[in-house]
Amino acid sequence: LTGQTLSGLIARRLTDAACRDLVFTPTSINRIAESLGFADPAYFNRFFRRQTGRTPGDYRRTERRRLETT
Repeated sequence: LTGQTLSGLIARRLTDAACRDLVFTPTSINRIAESLGFADPAYFNRFFRRQTGRTPGDYRRTERRRLETT
């Protein structure tokens, strides 16, 4: 129906949740990773970068700056 695999859909949901938390909460990246089920913060960083092309820290900084200017 969606044209994506189950693992692709799960990855998308995790990425969406991470993006939301990175921008709209003060929660540390390590805590966000843990809340999403990642036992290893370094693996979360690699996963997030594969999905978005940016590190979680870079994503947070860029998107928060973008929101401040709108």
